[in-house]
Amino acid sequence: MIWLNIAIAFFGLLATLAAFGGDTWEKGKAPVLSRITPRGWLSLACIVLAFSLGIIKELKQDKISKDSAAKREELEEESRQKQGRIERLSETNLSLTQRISDKTQELEVLGKSNRSLNQKIAEQNLEIKDLSEANLALSKRISEQSSDLKGMSQQILDILAPDNLSATLNKGASETGFDRPTSIKILFSPEAFLTWNDNSDNEDGFSIERSINGQDFHNITTVGQNVASYSDDNIVENQMYYYRVRAYNNSGNSGYSNIATFIYKSTEAELNI
Repeated sequence: MIWLNIAIAFFGLLATLAAFGGDTWEKGKAPVLSRITPRGWLSLACIVLAFSLGIIKELKQDKISKDSAAKREELEEESRQKQGRIERLSETNLSLTQRISDKTQELEVLGKSNRSLNQKIAEQNLEIKDLSEANLALSKRISEQSSDLKGMSQQILDILAPDNLSATLNKGASETGFDRPTSIKILFSPEAFLTWNDNSDNEDGFSIERSINGQDFHNITTVGQNVASYSDDNIVENQMYYYRVRAYNNSGNSGYSNIATFIYKSTEAELNI
């Protein structure tokens, strides 16, 4: 804000010097604007600049004031919240202090009782100790079970790739475990009948892909959970087909199984595992 004050003072002074340092307008019958001298224009420009800078200063000052007020309200609200928490903690502390005092008085009364009461207190203390030890052991077991559950949850989310893809006649078994599917097989009937091994229990389904050159694979269909076979009847004679399978679920896809090949030749099919 200092530079604005300096600029306003400078242009105000310059306007004053320009106004009193010589004529600012000429007498005559010409329009007023045409009779203003360069000194007059300079004085007028300095006045306008000083006025503009004054407006800018006020706007900045207003913004700073609003920001300061908002910050002050925010700090006051935070202070009130902290004060409320302190009051609640104080009340809790008073309540606990009172309870401790009550328990102390009870112990003093019990301490003044006969031997049987003293024995009962000792027994209660032993029982409390045993319960504390049991509680610690239970807490440890809960912690261990939580760690195991976390590991099991991660395993459930993981998708394992199929493997051992193979092609056989009239056999099928599909799995997408994450373990990946294994032992995919192809049967000819006169269509290619694919089967594979399901290595997991957390798939949502299986994606079946086919290629005619062993490199460019395209998805031809998907099957549901625990489905272990698929029959492909969209084949032509003397064309080699390559198949592979992978499982999927909400976490993503498993790896691919091995590749099984199939070629249809009239009344017989060549199988390659």
